[in-house]
Amino acid sequence: MTRQRKRRREQYVLVDKAPGLQEVHLADGAVVNCRAAVVAGDAVKWVELPGTEHLPPARRFRLVAAASPPQVHGHWLPQRVVLDGSRCRFVVDVDLVLHETPTQHERRVQQVRQTSDLRKLARTATWSRLYVVDGTDRVVHAAHLTDQYTLQVTSVTVLPLPSAVGRRGQRALDTSLLLAPKELLRAALDATQWHGVLRPARRRSDVGVLTVGKGSPKPSKQSAQRTPHTLELLAQVRDVHQAAPPRSKIESVMRHFGFDKRKVEVLVRESQDALHWGVRYERSKQSRKKPKKGSKT
Repeated sequence: MTRQRKRRREQYVLVDKAPGLQEVHLADGAVVNCRAAVVAGDAVKWVELPGTEHLPPARRFRLVAAASPPQVHGHWLPQRVVLDGSRCRFVVDVDLVLHETPTQHERRVQQVRQTSDLRKLARTATWSRLYVVDGTDRVVHAAHLTDQYTLQVTSVTVLPLPSAVGRRGQRALDTSLLLAPKELLRAALDATQWHGVLRPARRRSDVGVLTVGKGSPKPSKQSAQRTPHTLELLAQVRDVHQAAPPRSKIESVMRHFGFDKRKVEVLVRESQDALHWGVRYERSKQSRKKPKKGSKT
């Protein structure tokens, strides 16, 4: 029986990207083209405008940039991204949209029917959408969105790969093409992300000022280094693991050292490799290639 070959994750190469511009009507009647910046979390807050006590609540409050933290991370959405795979080219549209599966929709309908107080169904803001005037750093409008909005692939167009040096031009698509929207979404979001600083507005009518840097901040070398575990610690992990009952070995190590499950699993693997014990070490001995019949040893 042949071993099932594991599918390798497709590698995508960014070819082009273009953010979608949206028209925003300002209070003075002007219409400007804006790019929409989607930020996870509450990046803006509601404040009451001075001298508006006689106005209705809908006109007394407005969204402005939060004082802290000023560092924000988000994506320019909606955006169209062109990606080249190994067999074809993908034109992917990504956006933050209201999306529900049939099961989620039915569950929400049941909650509305069974709840007498509709205020219990209120959701907190999990997304902030900032409208930035194209070519500037002015944030002229903002909106709060709930967790019903998620980052999704809204459209995919599959095209043959263009002609390149050393390869024939393709005029049709491969019949065994595999389409993975989740992987396309991950590659598109990597291409649309940005890191920036959101500060209070310079103009009274604006929401804030968004300064976006180029690329993501590089992590420091000190944070990337990891202190190796000592043999004494690995030996203690082995002793606790072997003394524990068969079905609670990981939990026993977690209680003994106070570590989380992920770190304990890493410690157990390192201890088995370094001190040659456990099922992991026995399997490594069995997987070694045996000499073929008639070969010299």
